[in-house]
Amino acid sequence: MALSFVTPETIKQVAKTMPSSARIFACLQTMLQKPSPNLNEIVDLVRMDAGLASSVVRLSNSAVYRRGEPVESVHDAINRVGLREVNRIVGMTVTGQLFSSSLPLYRQQGDALWQNSLATALAMAQLARTGGEDDRQAYTLGLLRPVGRVALQRMAMTVGAVIAPMPPETAPAAAVLTWERTHFGLTNAETSAFLLAEWGFASPLCLAVKQHVQPVGAARPSRWAALLHVASGVADQLGKGLTGEKQFWSQDEPVLREAGLPAKAPENCTMETREELNRLSSMVRAFGA
Repeated sequence: MALSFVTPETIKQVAKTMPSSARIFACLQTMLQKPSPNLNEIVDLVRMDAGLASSVVRLSNSAVYRRGEPVESVHDAINRVGLREVNRIVGMTVTGQLFSSSLPLYRQQGDALWQNSLATALAMAQLARTGGEDDRQAYTLGLLRPVGRVALQRMAMTVGAVIAPMPPETAPAAAVLTWERTHFGLTNAETSAFLLAEWGFASPLCLAVKQHVQPVGAARPSRWAALLHVASGVADQLGKGLTGEKQFWSQDEPVLREAGLPAKAPENCTMETREELNRLSSMVRAFGA
């Protein structure tokens, strides 16, 4: 029987305890969807969180973006990197804040969670471009995919629940899902979807993260869910997978058909994502500084 401490209300409460930058990130998505995003509005939004503003300036001065003299203001930082790249920088900062702690119930270190988030986001962006979808939204979805794990860990710690850790890596995928449903009443993917909705992210993104573990045969088919499924598998192949998930991911024909991808897409995406991770290595180091 599921533990009673996990309810829609407790998920809303834990959402409020997470960094405010998550809601700012959701607002940024809305602003960037406009035909002509307003730079000053985006600058004001980023400035609402001092830690976020500082990180945007610092990352804009990393070797990936630096041109000429260092910038010191949020306005100049965003001007330097451009609106598309500011979504990447803000997203890296938000997930760095969200995924900074270890998750003992999931046998997972915080840094590993963040590395998975970034690798999945980069893979999603590559697959979206291949499939003719919005790579910015795809990147955002990949970043936030594992946030449900953080929420379930926090709720368990808050009430002092005694729960055995997730089954070991050798356990079948069904055992992991059963473990979550037994102790929490829902999976971490379903929790992630609830959190994204609470923060104000678009409903297609929420549906995609909810369905991505088993995207084929869903009652409400979502191409985004299938893309996220493939991207999660790519991250795993690159050594950035999460504990207990390796057996979830498939690149077989039904999944690729649901995602609208050619057979070679996962292989090409793996190579391109590896190259992008290498390209961003200096920025990742700046982020961790």
